[in-house]
Order: sequence, then C-alpha cells, then structure tokens
Amino acid sequence: MNARNPWQHRCRMLSLAAGLVLILGALACDDGAKGTSVEPGVGATATGVSIRIGDARSAVVARLGQPASARDLGGVGTLLSFPDRHLSCLVSGAADTAAVTAVYLGAGFEGRTPGGVGIGSGRADVTAEFPNATIDPFLGTWRHAATGIAFDWDGDLVASITVFGAGG
Repeated sequence: MNARNPWQHRCRMLSLAAGLVLILGALACDDGAKGTSVEPGVGATATGVSIRIGDARSAVVARLGQPASARDLGGVGTLLSFPDRHLSCLVSGAADTAAVTAVYLGAGFEGRTPGGVGIGSGRADVTAEFPNATIDPFLGTWRHAATGIAFDWDGDLVASITVFGAGG
C-alpha cells in the first residue's frame, strides 16, 4: 500500500497554488487585459473599445466620444483625432454613410500585434512578423498590404502604425 506523506501533499498543493497565482498575475499584466491591441487588416482596441475598418463614423463617435479634431482631407475623407486614446481614424464616404478606412496609432498607444509588434518595436521585430513588407522608397514606410498594416519609423523604432483593409 502506498501511503501518502501529509507533508509532501501539503507542499504539492502550495506549489500548485503558487503557480496559479503566477499565471493569474501574468494575465493581469498582459496588454490584452488592459484592452489594447492591434489587429492587422481589422482595426485596433484602445482601453477596451474596438475600432474596426468599416465601422460607421457614428459608431466610432458613440464609442469614443467627440473627436478632438476632425480634419477634412478632401476626396480622401475626414481624419478624426482622439489624442486621449493615441489614435486617429480616417473615415470616407458620404456624411450619412461614412465609414472607417484606416486607423492610425501613435506614440503612447500600448497595443501590440499578435506577434508582439507595437510602438517602439525594432525593425527586426517587424521583419520577423511581416517578412514580406514592402518599403516605400520615398516615405520610408513599411507596408504589408496582404495583412493590412503599415509602419512609420523614428530611426530604427516604430513611431506609428496604420491599420487598413487587408489586401489594400
């Protein structure tokens, strides 16, 4: 008969409890728990509020409140700025049907792509997740059209991220 040592059983239970605390603590510190993320070709989530490519302008305003500014870019659309969320949305189309066509994420935005790329990431990180990105020789922007994401640089670090419709 295999008798259990009560001391071993107690130690095993404490180890399991400690492991659970570590896992739950890590989840609480994860960016996803803060509600920030970047989804190439889809949109972004800022402090728990999602903005998606194709969302109606009215839905964006309902979720984020009135923009700090709305700049008419002519035939391209209107740029709605939400500096408290570190993002701007380009909305295009007639006023009653205007929809998000791009989301710009700037300094202070803490979200990351599924592969971990975010503001402040290095070129090697971007290349690892988006190996076929093309480089605009004039602007220096890296664009991965197949997934709907582009990166602007400050030296070798990501300065801003643009999310647009995949394939665009």
